[in-house]
Amino acid sequence: MKIEDRHRLLEEAIEVVRFSDVDLGDEMASEEVDPLKEKVARLLENLNKEIVGFSPQLSVYPLRRKYFKIEEHQLSSEIKERMRNYNFYKIDIPITLKASSDWAFSKLVCNVEFCPDEQNTKQADSLPVIHDIFPADKWQEILNVQNSLILGLDETLTFQAEIGGIQNNLSQSRNETQTKLAFQVEGVMKFAFGPFSYRIRKCQVKSRGRGNFKAWWEFQGTQYVNEQEIKLGVVLIVPKSRKNFPTVIGVLEAQHDFQIWSADILRYQSFFREAIQQFFLGGAKIQATQVWQNITQLA
Repeated sequence: MKIEDRHRLLEEAIEVVRFSDVDLGDEMASEEVDPLKEKVARLLENLNKEIVGFSPQLSVYPLRRKYFKIEEHQLSSEIKERMRNYNFYKIDIPITLKASSDWAFSKLVCNVEFCPDEQNTKQADSLPVIHDIFPADKWQEILNVQNSLILGLDETLTFQAEIGGIQNNLSQSRNETQTKLAFQVEGVMKFAFGPFSYRIRKCQVKSRGRGNFKAWWEFQGTQYVNEQEIKLGVVLIVPKSRKNFPTVIGVLEAQHDFQIWSADILRYQSFFREAIQQFFLGGAKIQATQVWQNITQLA
């Protein structure tokens, strides 16, 4: 649903609530202000002020040997081989959320697609490929215990975390997770690129995209989704033979848990037309789309 259509639905719902006649019984005189009506109308007005959007610019960092903090021979053999024919980039995707003060977002879905117009053309062989993403499913256990992370890219140019400060929060049974997400050389964390910080709250995260030209994230839990600033990460591989700079399209969708307010809103359900009823039952979704052109041109 376009944001303009969402505004119109909410404005219509506000008018319906304000001019509806819900029977509250004999205990309230007709000239008195209906507190429930005011409460629901205020909720809908706040929903109409919500913001979901991408930054108009991506942060793009070229991953070149001269910027690495380890010696070239310390890079994995696979990365050294691929760097002969491909350029690597770290891309940050900033997202801004502003939910209603009365009704936090409970779910956020983000889709990012590189060069969508080229996938069925002769240029398909030169499409960029996603090497790694952050956060990925494997980060779930650390995200359950940590609000902020110091990250970097390791010798395989994948995201890793500096977990020394949170090691005590991870149970002994989760050593495998620690091994996957961090590496140490002589007791000191060494990144090929970084470090950089990501602030993140406890959430349930699902994601896909490695080895593809599309990335997808789903976050659940109001503690995370209600953050005003979210930053996603991608390591992108671009063929050196490619003639055009990559273009990216991003689509966001945030929604609410309808159960929280269902009792109040359902008092007015019979007054709403079908489209408005389905809008609320679906979590009062809000969407945003952003296109970024020539993202590696200045990198």
